[in-house]
Amino acid sequence: MPGTNVIVGGVAWRVEEATVEELVVRLILSRVWETVVSAPADGGTHLPAPDRIAAPTTLVVLDMPDLGIGRHDVPTLQIAACQAGAGWRPVPIEITSGGEVRTIASASAEAVIGTALTSLDDTGADVELADPEHWLESRDEAALMNGANLAAIGSELIQFASAIPIGPNQFRLSGLLRGCRGTEWAMDSHAPGEAFALIGPGILQEVLFPPLAIGTSVSVVPVLRSQR
Repeated sequence: MPGTNVIVGGVAWRVEEATVEELVVRLILSRVWETVVSAPADGGTHLPAPDRIAAPTTLVVLDMPDLGIGRHDVPTLQIAACQAGAGWRPVPIEITSGGEVRTIASASAEAVIGTALTSLDDTGADVELADPEHWLESRDEAALMNGANLAAIGSELIQFASAIPIGPNQFRLSGLLRGCRGTEWAMDSHAPGEAFALIGPGILQEVLFPPLAIGTSVSVVPVLRSQR
């Protein structure tokens, strides 16, 4: 009968059609393939990616008109940023000036920044870096002539030949070239606690302001966010 299974040579076949002609039974068969047996499956456990608290963002704001990275016909500030112990990606920064609030992204590269532990003078200064994974290196005279180890301490730009580790995240800078790029005026105005920033390609985000912003206060703060 159509629909029944028959075994031929140890193989299962399904009868599709059956006819009888002159006492001869003719069958049209189709192969019966083994079917996959359904089995209960474990639905698994949902493991959502946990929210991680964003690493604190440290900012250094510089007012350096002669860094050669942008326009000089309007007031500008340069912002360096880092996140200690976190894989770097640009962070949002909120800037408030003249009642206007805007959000920008930090520069593409993470900055090597920190704090001066001692007052900068001709003998040098001790600095502590914000990120324990960062490092400072000594450079020779030829490298300094090519602009190596340019850094801001407070409002003065310097170059340092020697960077000697003196403690966790701490370095003693010496062999200085001081008052670089027109910052001689700031050489006598240093104190412990000033911001330190190593100047290099891609680490400063320049922010432009209208001329009316000259002499006004500007607020620069990182925007908090969670990380996944």
